[in-house]
Amino acid sequence: MQNPLLSTNSAVLAALLGSDVYLISEPSISSEQEAIISSDQTPASVHYNYLGENNKYILILIDQPLKSEIIAAKDLLLLEKTLAALKLELRDVAIVNLQQCEELHFKSLKEFFSCNNVLGFGIELAKIGIEKEVAVNTVFRIEDCPFLLASSLEELSNNQAQKVIWWSAMKSIF
Repeated sequence: MQNPLLSTNSAVLAALLGSDVYLISEPSISSEQEAIISSDQTPASVHYNYLGENNKYILILIDQPLKSEIIAAKDLLLLEKTLAALKLELRDVAIVNLQQCEELHFKSLKEFFSCNNVLGFGIELAKIGIEKEVAVNTVFRIEDCPFLLASSLEELSNNQAQKVIWWSAMKSIF
């Protein structure tokens, strides 16, 4: 039995929706053009394994040699305390371990996460395709996005003076 609510008739759809209905079709590709576009040339969809929900579009990059977890438990605790002090939660950010990524270019990271702010802990900028010399605990902009480069989370937890400088830089972007 056919569903009585299912219709492809544009007059019926326009009456139900209360506005005009338009059919937009995909542009056709000729077989000659299709031969030119090979599977090697189509961009692969990049996916990143990350912790958090990225609700506030804040990307946190770390570089730790871990296999199963994204971030060490003690470093996660420091981050959670920092986020709480900024009135943020883990669900507001996305934490990415660069050692677990195949595609390591800032542009692809920025597109995937739609980030408004980036925090890098103990990372080398060249590893994500940024050829720029930046001092630690300095805020700079890449593609109109504030980026704070900091020492590793382990170094910050062990060095109070470094943590104070880092916190001052953090407050400047949040």
